[in-house]
Amino acid sequence: MNETILQAQKQWIAFLARWPLESLARMTLQEYTHVGNSDSFCRWWEQRTDLLGSVSGGSSIKFGIYQRAEPDKPLPLKTGVQEGQGYVWLPQYGQTADEAFQAIRAALLDIVNAARFGDLTKIEQIEFPHFLKWKLAFLYQDQSSPHILPIYKMQFLQAAAQEDLQYQSLREWYEYWMARRGEQELLPFANQLQNRARDRLNADQGKAEILKHFESATGLSERLNEAGQTAAFCNLAKAIHDIGYDWWISKDCEIRAGRTEHPHNRGTAVTLYLQPAEQGINIRLNDGENSPWQPLNQDTAAEAGSALQYQTRLIGIGSRKGYWPDDYERMDKAENSMNEKAIGVPDSQPLNQILYGPPGTGKTYQTVNAALEILEPSLLQQHGHDRKLLKAHFDKLVSDGRIRFVTFHQSFSYEDFVEGMRAETNETNGQIRYAVVDGVFKSLCSDAQDGGKVTSAFELAVENLQEKLEASGGRLKLKTVRGKEFEVSYDGGKTFRVFPLSTENDDPYYVASMDNVRKLFAGESKRGMYNPSYVDGMLRYLQAECGLPAMIEAEKPHMHAQPYVLIIDEINRGNISRIFGELITLIEPSKRAGAAEELKVTLPYSKDSFSVPGNVYLIGTMNTADRSLAGLDLALRRRFTFREMPPRPELLAGITIEGAEGLDLAKMLQVMNQRITVLLDREHTLGHAYFMPLQAEPTLVRLATIFRQDILPLLQEYFFEDWEHIRWVLNDQCKNPAEAFIVADSALKLPSLFPKVHDKLRQSPQWTLNDAAFANPAAYLGILATVATGYVTDEAGD
Repeated sequence: MNETILQAQKQWIAFLARWPLESLARMTLQEYTHVGNSDSFCRWWEQRTDLLGSVSGGSSIKFGIYQRAEPDKPLPLKTGVQEGQGYVWLPQYGQTADEAFQAIRAALLDIVNAARFGDLTKIEQIEFPHFLKWKLAFLYQDQSSPHILPIYKMQFLQAAAQEDLQYQSLREWYEYWMARRGEQELLPFANQLQNRARDRLNADQGKAEILKHFESATGLSERLNEAGQTAAFCNLAKAIHDIGYDWWISKDCEIRAGRTEHPHNRGTAVTLYLQPAEQGINIRLNDGENSPWQPLNQDTAAEAGSALQYQTRLIGIGSRKGYWPDDYERMDKAENSMNEKAIGVPDSQPLNQILYGPPGTGKTYQTVNAALEILEPSLLQQHGHDRKLLKAHFDKLVSDGRIRFVTFHQSFSYEDFVEGMRAETNETNGQIRYAVVDGVFKSLCSDAQDGGKVTSAFELAVENLQEKLEASGGRLKLKTVRGKEFEVSYDGGKTFRVFPLSTENDDPYYVASMDNVRKLFAGESKRGMYNPSYVDGMLRYLQAECGLPAMIEAEKPHMHAQPYVLIIDEINRGNISRIFGELITLIEPSKRAGAAEELKVTLPYSKDSFSVPGNVYLIGTMNTADRSLAGLDLALRRRFTFREMPPRPELLAGITIEGAEGLDLAKMLQVMNQRITVLLDREHTLGHAYFMPLQAEPTLVRLATIFRQDILPLLQEYFFEDWEHIRWVLNDQCKNPAEAFIVADSALKLPSLFPKVHDKLRQSPQWTLNDAAFANPAAYLGILATVATGYVTDEAGD
């Protein structure tokens, strides 16, 4: 008897010594579940008898009721549970914690009594999580006449059988296997079945993975199974693939092996044929000697594999790994999608676009619509005028991670945008370490690549982890891949604490990154990660106990992939070559992941292979007053589509200013911009957005605030404080001094400032703001006036 079986026997004895049958009827709620108490019934049931069959994993609610470690902390959002008195329970058991426990304890007693009498049908009918109730029945069954095995999954019991049986319940399987136990002891017999099942499941999984490559060969799996050829075919397929040869399916549905870059029009060399026969499939070598067709079996498969090891017809063909049939199918899909249009791009929407225009034209405001044009075009079409609804939907997409927002500036860098090294301080010893951290663009691309599945699955698993920590007093015991035990605590955030159990110190702890756990789950390498053994141990625990799947199949970038949007505000203010680096090439539609000319780069810090998915859209905004379009980085100009956002004075039509009823705001803005265009250029005009608040508050006070706080400072910046040109834009030269915004500074007396030498100074006009003009309606009406007196709404000659 091996050590594991001996330890399992000891666990069984210890359990019954601590929780004898008669103790169940008087067991209290606190004895059943108690935070931090390793002696509670639930802890024995799940963890301290783990060698007698695993029932771990999932939420603690599987026990029907559990005590919360932090009852004052809000309960994670779940449906279908009751909470009170520091406990959480399933409502079908009762309205209070005590009432629920009474019902749960009654169910446990029913299970135990049925187990003592070998009544498996009764156990089967009791409503309780099946793996828990069958383990409970196993623990309390009559050991002198057992009926239940410490295996609680039908998959294992079925896999251990040599024949193909289709029993539909654990009861039937227990009856089947116990009838075949003979004189063997219970635990060694169960161990034997588990090993046999594990070997078969591993073999079946390998076969299933190989057959999945041949799914386009209709009916192949069924034909192989009927003829008993599955093992022979899978062994042959793997052997030939390992040599480096290709497998493909011809137009006439014949399975072939050899070397080809395209199975339908660029064949290179065929070395093996397989085709359907009257029963199963037949095989023939293409060895130039007219070898006959033979039924596929282990012998003919082995002969073919051996012969192809020395096949001279493929000598000199370029060396690469072998392709499977589904590899060619993926290549065809990518090529076809690129023939239609760049991957994932609707006809009306470019992958990369920049909204450009002078200040105040609503570029950032318009990014909401631009993003919804990509993500929710039907919503925008139906509710295009309901800004409140559109903004709410936009905010929801931001919270879902489908839209990200970033602003470029002079200090923004590659490390902020793609990836970089970040210094982190160890909370224990204050030491500084450096970790690779993803920037906003790489993070978005990662989510776009897997459709957000990694993030959502990981967040759900972390929520389950926090529940388990709460139920166990704040710490859980984990293992590294080498079996080294350690405990962890996690309060949310980016790191979790690690407490190695093998150290001699009283209570040391390390810190590991939860973000690195997520990266490892997403398929990234452990290389360069801090405390990688603990990161890997946490990932294994999340997968084994918290519902995290073994892997998430990434979305292939194709026409129908879920789109993601990155909005880059003030894109022209950043150093483009410094921020994008080598990725400036990868954002081109033809260079995206899955495209015909796909490019990948190795990132400098993480050394990850990286490409930009075809479902990532970039929307930039550019203020032309900061930098002319002509002076923009040429690499950026070639890779983006530009959409002009000019001033739209017509949006101001119909606004009547209280106290200045004759003022035509639309015409005023139009004329001011015409003057600026003549004096400077059209890239330094004034946007309509500055005046849009007047729609809700059409008062002279609000208009004065706009001119004082927005318009005048902007004109000062445009004209480098050339006050005379600013006066021309405002038409102050045609106004009475009391109505001019900018007037000569009469308080500036040169003789008193520079006695006896003032005549040697170069005389130039000195200007100052006329505060009274901002409250004078005539000052605004005068912008459109053609003479000093009398105000009209059009320029002379119009």
